[in-house]
Amino acid sequence: NPPLANHIWTFVMGDDLYEDTCSIESKKGHFLGECGIEIARTMENSTPKRPTAFDVWLFDKNEINTRSAILMSHNAFDNDLLRIQFEVKGKPILAEIGKEIEIGTDHLTMRIRVLDMICAQNEPGRCEYFQRLSLDVSIWEI
Repeated sequence: NPPLANHIWTFVMGDDLYEDTCSIESKKGHFLGECGIEIARTMENSTPKRPTAFDVWLFDKNEINTRSAILMSHNAFDNDLLRIQFEVKGKPILAEIGKEIEIGTDHLTMRIRVLDMICAQNEPGRCEYFQRLSLDVSIWEI
């Protein structure tokens, strides 16, 4: 079945207030919930902000809790204390190009694929913080 909605979300460094949200509606136009992305963590004392983690979330109007996945740079993911803090909110996931993530409720499924990312690197091949992050997001009703 085709998804109810499909979005491309792109963060570009310099957008310090980056947040994107979308309403989810059934094929008949009934409100089912919302989904979105926002900066979850940045490096301290940085201008512009240097994000090390993003919260990608799904709200189902039929459930009490919002479900989240936390997309993290190597810098954030390798920090045990940060991962533990984020586990309260959602599943910590190391962001990698091509990685697919699924967030689900009893009524909705959201699939996220990392299309592209550009990172500042503290070591070759290791993302310190995101300069650009593009996600392909699709939502289905179950």
